Amino acid sequence: MFSLDALVLSKRRVRDGTFVVTLFTREYGRVKAFCQERKSRPMDVGQLVYALVESKAGTNRVREYQAKGGVKYAGLPYDDMEAALAFFALLDQLTPEGTANAATYDDAVNALEALSRPQGARCASALLRLKLTVAYGICQSSPDPAVTAFVQDLRASRTKLRDVTMEPATLQAVVRHVDASVGSFLAKA
Repeated sequence: MFSLDALVLSKRRVRDGTFVVTLFTREYGRVKAFCQERKSRPMDVGQLVYALVESKAGTNRVREYQAKGGVKYAGLPYDDMEAALAFFALLDQLTPEGTANAATYDDAVNALEALSRPQGARCASALLRLKLTVAYGICQSSPDPAVTAFVQDLRASRTKLRDVTMEPATLQAVVRHVDASVGSFLAKA
């Protein structure tokens, strides 16, 4: 049995009260595990949890978990919720299972507050998704100078995610660029 702090990337029901959750940890990267959810303490995507995980015969089971924080969806407009969930879905898609990535984990945990703010969630999600495409080497070149500047700053590690704001047109350009880069990568895979 091992204990870990983890972000919940996805949750899929397999039968009544039992879920398969994908956790993203600093030490182990992406980990899938079965979880019996308690009605008094649901486990949600974007939540930071402390979990005790048991591994037997190649199957992981979350024996106990406790919420430590995470994205606060209550009061967020639909577009902001969708943006936050898009980041967790992309992180789940791109991160190899069992491969630790402390920098990406730290970025995600540090951005939880920004992902919980109306208006801030879209900007934080766009930059986190752009940073993922840069980190995993699937970022394409962009004709948009604003996007190119953000990519250069991300590659040089000069961008602090919680301090960034973007004009709506730049935000849309970044989102289009990330979607094109990811789409191109997934089409090849």
